[in-house]
Amino acid sequence: MIVADTNLLVYLEIPGPATGVTRGVFRKDPNWASTPLWRSEFRNAALGVIRSGQIDSGAATAAFDRVEALLGDRIYSVATPSVFALSVGNRVTAYDLEFVAVAVTLGVPLVTFDKAILAAFPAVAVHPESFLAA
Repeated sequence: MIVADTNLLVYLEIPGPATGVTRGVFRKDPNWASTPLWRSEFRNAALGVIRSGQIDSGAATAAFDRVEALLGDRIYSVATPSVFALSVGNRVTAYDLEFVAVAVTLGVPLVTFDKAILAAFPAVAVHPESFLAA
C-alpha cells in the first residue's frame, strides 16, 4: 500500500506530463490510500484542466469517480496534533502534512511529486520515479 497525494491521483486519471510514471506506480502497487482532502484538491486541479480546455466537466467527473472507486474505504482522516507535530522544522502546508500523517500512521510510503514534502520527509516521502526504481 502507498499513500497517494492529490497530484498522483490527478495524473492517474487526467492525462498530463506525469501520467506515464504515475500509471507505472499504479501497476507496481495498486493499493492506494489518501486523505479526505483529496476530493477538494482533485476538484480544484480538474477545474484548472477544464478551464484550460483540455477536458470537459463530464470527463473530469468521470476521472473523479474512478479515483473515488479506486480508493474505496482507504481514505483516512488525521488528528490535528499529528499535523502540528509534523510541522516542526519545515514550511510544508497543513494540507500536505495530512498526507504525510496518513503515511506515517499506516507505516507506508507517501508517493509524491512535491519537492517540499520530499525534502522535509525523506524517510516517508518518495518520488514516483524513485518508487518505480526501488
